[in-house]
Amino acid sequence: MPKPKINGTVQPVRTKISTHYDPTKGYTTTQEYESAGDNLNGLAVQARTAGMGFSLDANARKSRLVMTTTGAAPGFPEAATSTWQLYTAEIQRDLREHPNLVVIGPWAASLLDRDLAYLKKWTGSMLFAFNTIKTGPEYVANPNLAFFLSLMLHGTTSFEVNGYSARATITLPYLFDGAVPGVSPDSLMANLINDIPVGGPDDGILFRWGWRRRGTSRTFSGNNRTEIALEWTLASWPIVMYGAEITDLPA
Repeated sequence: MPKPKINGTVQPVRTKISTHYDPTKGYTTTQEYESAGDNLNGLAVQARTAGMGFSLDANARKSRLVMTTTGAAPGFPEAATSTWQLYTAEIQRDLREHPNLVVIGPWAASLLDRDLAYLKKWTGSMLFAFNTIKTGPEYVANPNLAFFLSLMLHGTTSFEVNGYSARATITLPYLFDGAVPGVSPDSLMANLINDIPVGGPDDGILFRWGWRRRGTSRTFSGNNRTEIALEWTLASWPIVMYGAEITDLPA
């Protein structure tokens, strides 16, 4: 087969550059190159080394290369974006952990367990035994104890609470080498978070209601992007166990 005669430059010529911006993914820049003959392999290797996606159509007459990047491109800097997500779920908690029982004191749950075991062994009138227990000084001083004992006698062992967790996801170019930006909730997310009611003990001595950082994960997503996810959980945390880990979300 005769070798084609090339009427034009064998050097890569950029014929088009287009840029798309997505608030959650940043910039996506596409560059198209052409050359006479099969002379775009070197540029394709450079694209791969730089972490770009590319498509190469090569032949001895005319070649075309399309490179896509979410990193820096001529006229456009590298961009990092962040998004927030708020999750909620129903969580089953032991009845002994109910705030109205915890606030009485650490002895309350033990007292209920003792009296519940006594009533289960009682062979006489259950109503008489229950009313007798209710006249004890602890029950007189704390009327809620009798309600909790009655619930336990009827088989209630747990109660439901709303559990909340928050996730901030930072999306970066695959080969991003700058400082990872800080994150803070947008105004709508901040309002939603501020409206969450206190859902557990918050006496400032044993427990504190607040957010606790759970960790950081990194994943590689499509389109030459990498994602860094930071997660927090909202709960009533024992201060002696978690102390300074109990914080507010980034402002």
